[in-house]
Amino acid sequence: MDFNHLTASRIKEIRLERGLTAKAVAQQLALSDSAYSQVENGHTDITLPRIEALAKIFQVSISEMFPTINNGSHTYNGDNGVNVSNSSNHTINNFFADNDNISKVMEIIKGALVNKGK
Repeated sequence: MDFNHLTASRIKEIRLERGLTAKAVAQQLALSDSAYSQVENGHTDITLPRIEALAKIFQVSISEMFPTINNGSHTYNGDNGVNVSNSSNHTINNFFADNDNISKVMEIIKGALVNKGK
């Protein structure tokens, strides 16, 4: 399963945890029910602006929007960074577990996208 599908599954998981219907979330995003269904099923690319909007709707940090991935001795998740069963230096997951770092990266990406359109 690719990262987009994993993120889509996480979005659905958070929505259900919050007791929200797909229809209610679709309305808040100004999407049709079927378009939102495509997001939750991983049939459409999930963009950073969409992640930001969903995080606001769900009232969670952006890092919580990303899936937990278990890879052998490491468990990666957006909320706690990396949990390691053996000693390890900081990883990129630790970097992205920090909301300040995520915000900085998102600003860089937004700047690049704005400049790309010029």
